[in-house]
Amino acid sequence: MRFGPSASRTGCGPILRAPASQTASAIPLQFERRPILAQRAIRFNETTDRGIQDATRKRGFSSPTAFIRHSVEEELSGRSEELVGAEERLAASIEQVRQEIFRLGRAQQALFAFVDSLAKVLLTCVPEPGGEATEAAVARARGRHARLLKSAGQAMVGDSHAAMQDLVDRREG
Repeated sequence: MRFGPSASRTGCGPILRAPASQTASAIPLQFERRPILAQRAIRFNETTDRGIQDATRKRGFSSPTAFIRHSVEEELSGRSEELVGAEERLAASIEQVRQEIFRLGRAQQALFAFVDSLAKVLLTCVPEPGGEATEAAVARARGRHARLLKSAGQAMVGDSHAAMQDLVDRREG
């Protein structure tokens, strides 16, 4: 019995060849073995082992070893790279929502300051115009409106100025 030349190159078991007899045909008898698989010994705590057993049953694997082998192959095949991409997209979406909520908070603060200033002006400075004084009252109202906007801008703190600018930009656009 001889070992074939491919036995050492492929990592498989030996190829067995029987010597040809004079009466038999010249076709050599060959037996090929399965590839030799590497073995790893892994120890799991009871909780993890129970989880493996449960997952094996729920997902229809023939044995816990088959489940572990499948899990390792999935991890090595790059499934985790797909998850990383999905996580990055999710993080970008969350960041966009966070920025929009921040902008809406600034707009709400600006509106509150505006209404506060408006209420102060209305309660303290609004005279009732007479019948003939309507044009003069409208002119004074425009001046008050300009002062109102200026007062509202001064009453705002922090990022409120940016919020007021957002409101002004929306009105002009």
